[in-house]
Amino acid sequence: MKKLHSSLRRCVLFFLPAVMLATLASCSLLDGNSKTGRYTVKGTITAKEDGTPLEGVEITVEGLSSVTATTSSNGTYTLSGLGKGSVSLKAKKSGYTIIPTYENASEVSSGSTLNIAKAAKAGTVYNADFIAVKGDSVTISDIQGSSLESPMKDESVTVTGVVTMVCHRAPHFKYDTTDQDGSTVPQWLSYDGFFLEALPEDKDLSGNKSNGIFINTHDDAYDATEETHWKEGIPTDLQAGDVVVVSGVVEETRTLDRYGSSDGTLTRTEINAVTVFHKTENNVNLTAAYPDGVLLTYSSAKKNSWLSGHETDGYREARVIKADSDESAPMKDAISVLESVESMVIRIEDPLVVGATYYNLTSVLADGGLTPDNSNSINGYPRTFNEKWQGNVIWENETTGVQDFNEEVLFVDYQAVDWTTFYPITQIGDYLIDSTGARVFRGVMDYTVDGLYMAHPLNNEAACYVTGSSNAQTSSTPYYTRSDTAVITSVTGNTVPNQKWNFDITDSWYYAANSAVAAETSGNGTATSKSVKTTKSVPWRTGSKAASFDANELFTPKWTSESSTTKGNTNLNSLTVAAFNIENYEAQGSSNSKQENVALVIKNNLLYPDVLVIVEMGDDTSTTIHYDNQDNSWAEKDGVVTAVRNFSGIIDVIKKYNGPQYDFMCVDPHEQDSGGKPGVNIRVGIMYNTERVTAKHSGLPSNDYFNTHGGSLDSNGNRDYSTCSALLDESEWPVQTANHHAQGWALAEAEAGVYKGTDGNPHLTQSPCYIHSSYFNNSRRPIIGEFVINNADGTPSDQNFFVVGCHLGSKRGDFPLYGNIQPPLLLSEVKRDGQARTVYDFVNSILGIDENAKVIVGGDMNDFAYSTPQRILKGEIGNQIMWSIVEETMPYVEQFSYTFQGNLQEIDHIFVTKALWDKVGFSLADKTDKNDETWKDYCFIPHINSMFTRNNHVNLSDHDPDLVRIPDVFTIE
Repeated sequence: MKKLHSSLRRCVLFFLPAVMLATLASCSLLDGNSKTGRYTVKGTITAKEDGTPLEGVEITVEGLSSVTATTSSNGTYTLSGLGKGSVSLKAKKSGYTIIPTYENASEVSSGSTLNIAKAAKAGTVYNADFIAVKGDSVTISDIQGSSLESPMKDESVTVTGVVTMVCHRAPHFKYDTTDQDGSTVPQWLSYDGFFLEALPEDKDLSGNKSNGIFINTHDDAYDATEETHWKEGIPTDLQAGDVVVVSGVVEETRTLDRYGSSDGTLTRTEINAVTVFHKTENNVNLTAAYPDGVLLTYSSAKKNSWLSGHETDGYREARVIKADSDESAPMKDAISVLESVESMVIRIEDPLVVGATYYNLTSVLADGGLTPDNSNSINGYPRTFNEKWQGNVIWENETTGVQDFNEEVLFVDYQAVDWTTFYPITQIGDYLIDSTGARVFRGVMDYTVDGLYMAHPLNNEAACYVTGSSNAQTSSTPYYTRSDTAVITSVTGNTVPNQKWNFDITDSWYYAANSAVAAETSGNGTATSKSVKTTKSVPWRTGSKAASFDANELFTPKWTSESSTTKGNTNLNSLTVAAFNIENYEAQGSSNSKQENVALVIKNNLLYPDVLVIVEMGDDTSTTIHYDNQDNSWAEKDGVVTAVRNFSGIIDVIKKYNGPQYDFMCVDPHEQDSGGKPGVNIRVGIMYNTERVTAKHSGLPSNDYFNTHGGSLDSNGNRDYSTCSALLDESEWPVQTANHHAQGWALAEAEAGVYKGTDGNPHLTQSPCYIHSSYFNNSRRPIIGEFVINNADGTPSDQNFFVVGCHLGSKRGDFPLYGNIQPPLLLSEVKRDGQARTVYDFVNSILGIDENAKVIVGGDMNDFAYSTPQRILKGEIGNQIMWSIVEETMPYVEQFSYTFQGNLQEIDHIFVTKALWDKVGFSLADKTDKNDETWKDYCFIPHINSMFTRNNHVNLSDHDPDLVRIPDVFTIE
C-alpha cells in the first residue's frame, strides 16, 4: 500500500509532538523580525488522566530556536515574537506523549492547523492547548483525535484492543491490467492487516473520536507481486475477538483509486505495525466480547434508547446522522459523523437499499429512511426522496442555493467473490437482513479508495454478534478466554469477510406478488431467498410483461392515445423527441440481444419517437483493448470507425416488430479520437422515423458521391448496402471509408455553419455535421442535423427544425463527495463550460436568423440541471434561449436518469428553443407540484436502467432515456 501525500496540501501550522514533524519544506516559517507583525500564542497543557495542569512541558517552534516557553505550575505557556504566518509548535516532557487538542479552542482552526493571520485577535492566538498522556496509556481515540487526521501522525505508539476483522490483500481480477510491454499491473483488492477496536475501559464515549483503527501488516517488499504477505513475526492466526497489543507508527494513508488518482480524498488513520502479539493470561490467549457496533441513526430518541443502561460501560455507542441541507457545505456534517466511527464496528437497523448495487457498493438509508414519526424528513429538513421508487435524488435547494447530495445515505460493501458469476444482488427498495432474518446490517466502517466511507460486512452476522450482557466484562474479569461456547468465529484466510448477507424483497415495489416477475426469479422468492433476481428482468421493464405493474404508469408515456405500436406518433402536428445513452454499443449483429433490447425500449418505453438522439454508438467491430492502468488505456487500431451495421441492426429489429421505418444520421470520427471506451470511438448519432420526418442532407460528400461509388436504392427507395463498393465499407450516408479516404475525413472535420436561405429560413451549410471547438478535442463532438416534418401523405413539408445531439465531457477529475475540500472542487466543469458555450453559440446563430427557429438539443450532458455548464447551455447566464421541459414541469424527485454512489440524478437532458417551449403551455412561473400530473402530457423518463444493479446485467445501459412531447408544433393537414 502506497503512502501518498496530497498535491493540494496547503502550507499551514501544525501543532504536533516533537517526534511527528521532520520537515515542513513547503511552509515558510517566519521569524520574530517579520515586517508583517509580531504575534503571541497562549495555551494550556493538562494531563489526560485527571485534567490537572502539567508543569515543566517545553514548547518550541520549528525553525526558531530562540522562541521557547515552559509551562508554569498552572500548565499555561506563552510564546512571543512570532511573525504573521504559519509555524509549527512542538511540546515535550519526559514520560509523556503530548497531543494537540482543539475541543475548546475557539480561536484555532479545525484539524491540526493554525494560521496566525486568521486565528489571532489583537496579535494573540488563544487556546493553543495540548493534552499529556503517560507514555504507556495511549488509546486508539487519542490516536484518532477529533479531526480528520491524527494529532499523533508519524509517532510511535503502543495500543491494546480487540480484533474485529482480518483482511488479506489480493489482486483485483476485474482491474488487473496489461502494459504495452506485456507486463501485468495488479490492482489490489482489500489490504493486509486487521481492524482493531478499543476495549470498553479504553473507549472515549464523547462521540467525536473513533475508537477503532486499521493495523497495516503488509510487507512493502511484496508491493509488486500478486500475493498477500504479512511482515515477518506478525501472527497470521488472528481471529475476530482476539485481544492483541500493537506497536507501530501512526500514518495517514491515502490510497489510489483504480484510475491511479487520489486527488481530493481524505486519509485513513492507521498504524503501520512493527510488532503484534496476543495478550495472554496463564499462557492462554485472551479474547473480548465482540463490539455491539455503533448504532447509526437519524433519531436522537433512538440513540438515547440504544444507549440506555450502557452510557458508561463502553459497550454501546451511537451517532446521529445529520442532514442539515441548509448549510453551505452540508457534507461536512456527514464526514464528521462517519470519521468518528472510522474503523469501528457499526450497526444499521432497517437498512433500506436506495440504489442499485454497483460492483461492491450498495447504498442504504438507516431506520428505513424514516424518522420515528414516519415523516419524510431528517432533523426537520425535507429530503429529496422519491417515495414511489425508494431512492434519493440530487437537487439544489431553490431557497438556499445549496446542492443536496443526500448526506444521510450510508454505504456498505457487497463484494461478490467472482463478478463473472451472477450472484443475487440487492436492488433499490430491498432491505438488508442478517442470517437470523432481522433487518440489521453490521460491519466495519472504512474509508475506501473511491473516496467514500463504506462498511465491510462481518463474516457471519449471527456468530460474530455478542450481546452486551452474555459476556459482559466486569472489573474483576476484564477479558474472557476462548472456549467451545464462546460466540466468536474466525475471519482469517479471506480477502474480504465471506459474508453472504441476504436481503428482503417483500416491500420492494417491483416484487408486489407479480406472477410475471415471480416466474423470472430464481430460488423460492421468499423474504429470505438468496436468489431473487436474474438476468431475465429486462423484458418486463420495457413494458412487454408488466401488466400487473401498471406498465402504462411506470414504463410507458401517458400519451399512448396519440401513438400506435406500428406507426409511432399519429398526431401529425406534434413532435416527440428522445435521447438515449446506450453505453459503449459496439459490434452488434442480428443475433445480439442488446440490439433487441434497445429496439424494445424504442418500441415499448418511447413509443417510436419521431427523432431519437443516440449516445455512445460505437464501431461496427469489436476492438481489442489493453490497459496500463484505467487512466492510460489503449486499443489496437483496426481501421474501422463505421457504425452502419450497429444502427441498421436496431432499425431491422424495429421493423421486425412491425414498427415504422427508421433511418439515421452519423458522422464517423477519427479513430481513437472520440473519447469513451478506448478504441470503440463512441459518437452521437440521430435516428429518425422516416414516415414522420425527412432528413435534409447538404454539403460534402454529396449524394452523387454515394451513388457513383456503388451505392443504389432498392425498390422501396432505401439505400442498398449490398451494392456498395469496398471503398464505402458499407457505410450509410454520410460515409467514412475503410481506408480513411479523404472524403471521409473531410466530413469528420467539416465545420458546421448556418445561413439564411432564399425562403428566409435558417439552414445548415453541412447536414449532418460536427460542431467543433477546441473544448471538444479528444472528446465526443456534438452532431447537428436539419430535418423537415412530413405532410400527411408522407412527402416533406417546408417546415424545418434542427436537432443537436450532445455527449459532453465526463465528470472525471471532480473531487470526491466525501473529500478534503468542501464543497468539492468540480474541475471537470471547466471543459464542459466551454463545450456548453460552443453549443449555445451555434444555436444562437440559428436564432439570429429566425428567433422562432425550432431547435432541440439533447443527449448526455454529464451534469445536473442547475450546474454552471447547463445554465450556460440554456443561456441562463446571459440571454436564455432554451428551456428544459423536464426541468420546468416535472417534480424534482422524478428527475433522474442515472445513479452514482447512491444518488439518483438527471444528467441526460433535452432542451428546446422558445418556439417549442411556448407550445408546452406552461408559464415559467407555473411550476407544478408533486401531485399535479399535468407534466406527464409533455415529458417522461422510463426508469428502466438507473435503479437496477449492473453486476447482474439486468439493465442494458447505465442511463435511462429521456422523452419529450411538444404539441401543435406544426400545421399539417
